[in-house]
Amino acid sequence: MRSSRRGSVITTLFIIALVMMVAFSMTVMAFQHWTFGQGRHNRQVARNLAESAAALAVARLTESPAYGVDRLFTDTVSLTDPEDPNSFAAVTFSPTRALEFKMRSSFNNQSDDAVPGTEIQIPPRTAQVLARARFRGEVYDAEVLMFVPPYPYVVVASGPLVIRGAFVATGVSNAGDWTGSIDTMPRAKQNMVTVASNNSTSESVSLGGRSDINGDLTSVGAIHIDPGGKVRGAVRAHTDAAPMPDLSVEEYQEKTTTGTQRRLGTAVSDATTGDMTVEWLVRCDGGLEINGDLIMEGGTLSVAGDLTVRGSIKGKGNVVVGGTTRVEGGTTLTADGVVAILCKGDVFLRGASKADSVLQGIVYSEGNVFASNLTVVGTLITNSAEGKGGVTLDEVNMIGAPVALGVRGGLVCHPGTDDDLVVFSAFAYPRPGDRTGRDLRYRLIAKKYTDEYGAPFITPLGVADNLTRQQAYDLIMKWDRETTPGMKGSNGGSILSREGRKGSHTKVKEYFDALEKGPKKHELILNMDPNKLLRPAQVPRILMWRPRS
Repeated sequence: MRSSRRGSVITTLFIIALVMMVAFSMTVMAFQHWTFGQGRHNRQVARNLAESAAALAVARLTESPAYGVDRLFTDTVSLTDPEDPNSFAAVTFSPTRALEFKMRSSFNNQSDDAVPGTEIQIPPRTAQVLARARFRGEVYDAEVLMFVPPYPYVVVASGPLVIRGAFVATGVSNAGDWTGSIDTMPRAKQNMVTVASNNSTSESVSLGGRSDINGDLTSVGAIHIDPGGKVRGAVRAHTDAAPMPDLSVEEYQEKTTTGTQRRLGTAVSDATTGDMTVEWLVRCDGGLEINGDLIMEGGTLSVAGDLTVRGSIKGKGNVVVGGTTRVEGGTTLTADGVVAILCKGDVFLRGASKADSVLQGIVYSEGNVFASNLTVVGTLITNSAEGKGGVTLDEVNMIGAPVALGVRGGLVCHPGTDDDLVVFSAFAYPRPGDRTGRDLRYRLIAKKYTDEYGAPFITPLGVADNLTRQQAYDLIMKWDRETTPGMKGSNGGSILSREGRKGSHTKVKEYFDALEKGPKKHELILNMDPNKLLRPAQVPRILMWRPRS
């Protein structure tokens, strides 16, 4: 009897244990299934985030072919998923941000040669977009190769186009490939370009008999070519209009003449003699005559009225004019820099000869353009909806080349209204030939400022070029120590300690951070790059889209 009871208990315990084991197994399996399902869900969300970030970067490239070329801190897109605020996805062209995000940086190769990318060779005119996303422990990488064509037009006129005398239009892969003479430029190194008029009249294009266009000639209206005139590509009359850049001279002028920029810009009188050097932002509320050379050193010259230059334009920078622009080339125009001339009215360019007078960059007018006896390496555009926009070229060479121009500058501290304050200007730019972008170079200028609104800066107290960030910071500290005596504001203390942070110089550090992070991070940075507004005629296209995880 006892034996029977003992057996029943053992059997019952065995059944209970078996049921518990089955229940435990089912619980484990259910948990594993839930975990697997949750993992699949998290991975899918991570993939969606990564591809969304890649799509945002592709949209930026479609809008601006030069997006990411400068590898700035702000050349970044990022997003999160509403389901988890700690989720993250990004594409960045900045190596500095890539290190911060623990990912690879993207690269926009706008050269005509293949370059090494991340694990692949990036073809010419192609961007390698690398996206990474993290969502609840899951990491997903995506890669896109996107062809980003350059702006192919060497001349685009919204009005009639008249070409007289000897005229050559051709292209080069890089501005440095231009030898200075068509006769010494091998045909194999020349690229096809397009000359276009968006005028719809019967006199849309008149091409002289001594013209040679290495590419296409297109017009919305009629085309007349004199005997002897050569067009080595297609001649297309009564065709679609060429795309125009989304650029407004008025908006550019507003950037330089309102608010903080007006307060801190250097004002000049209506007339000046001798050479003029533009290092940062120079504005003139009326007309301006320069009876010498205009020397651009990375700055912007903004003239509300007419501008006349009776000498050369040298260096690198923007010239924004609200009236008429005349460059009379008393000596020569030079190709030792890149200049963008943005003009609300007519532009008159007159050089000494095509061999000696070279203007490299962009000429953009909302009026008419008249050019003679010079070579333009870059792009010439007229864009007017008021029946203007005509282009007349006489003894001119047009050399299409990708030109790079980005002007950025700023001031470390707001000068306030005190007398005899010292203001430090800093300019950050990538070191030539350094693809990493991590080692920016700096140009520093120290100037004395008066309390009169709009008064010009006095002669610079010091200028230094090609510095590292630490060298630039140390030099500002040195200039501050040396110039503080006699330079105190009404509250006492030097300009760097006026902020109430004794010894910390926080404003200087903040400003250097702002230079690297871009114009949206600091009100005192002016960023004007008309190149980024030139839109391609070809449609950007995706060459490859694949996961990397």
